[in-house]
Amino acid sequence: STGRLYTIPFLINNPQEIPQIIFNTISKQGAFVWFGSLIGIYYGWYQNSVDVLIGVGYIVVILLATIKRADDNKIQIRLGEKIYLFVAFILSVLFIHVGMLLNISLVVWHMVAGVQGRYLLPIIFIPFYLLGNNQIVTRKDQTRTVILLMLLLQYATVMGMLPVV
Repeated sequence: STGRLYTIPFLINNPQEIPQIIFNTISKQGAFVWFGSLIGIYYGWYQNSVDVLIGVGYIVVILLATIKRADDNKIQIRLGEKIYLFVAFILSVLFIHVGMLLNISLVVWHMVAGVQGRYLLPIIFIPFYLLGNNQIVTRKDQTRTVILLMLLLQYATVMGMLPVV
C-alpha cells in the first residue's frame, strides 16, 4: 500500500483518518508556508527563499491596503454577505486541498501534499476584503503608499534572489 493514492471510498471507509490528515497538513505545512509561496518567500519546490522580513512586509502592506478612507462612500457589505463570502472562501480552500489529496497525496504520508500558495490566488482577496471595517479608517488616501511599499518589497525580493541565480 506504499504507492496508493487517497480515494473517496477510502476516506468514506476510514473517516478516522481525516482529522489526522488535517492535523498533519497544518502542522507540517502551515499557513506561513502557503502564504509564503503565495507572495514569493518560497519558490515552489525550490529550496531557496526570500528573507522572512520581506514576507512580513508584504503582510503589513496588504493589511494597510484594507484600511478605508473616512470619506469613502463605497457600497458596504452586510454581515450576512460577509458570512457568505467567508463560507465560500473556506469551501474553496477545502476543495483545493481535497483535489490535491485525491490526486497526488499518498496514503502513507497522512497529509495533503503539493498545495502551494499560488492555488489560492483567485480567492486570496476575500479574507482581506472581509477585514475592512468602519472602525479603522484614515483621512489620507493610502494608494500611493501601498504602491511604493510594494515596489520596494518587489525590489528587495529580486535583489535577495540575485545571488541564487
